Amino acid sequence: MYSLTGADRAYRLLSGAAILLVAVFSLTGLLQVLAYASAGLVLTTAIINACPLVELQVRSAS
Repeated sequence: MYSLTGADRAYRLLSGAAILLVAVFSLTGLLQVLAYASAGLVLTTAIINACPLVELQVRSAS
């Protein structure tokens, strides 16, 4: 039967914690990218809606 020593347990604990830390930072990085993308989309939409030239073009097209 295989038994873990104290050093093995500590190594596995530290490596598992490091993997989880990397995963959390990757997830927050992804969420940050999504937040920037959605903020850019909202800002672009607000600029387009505030532009009278675009509004006139849309009205004349319909």
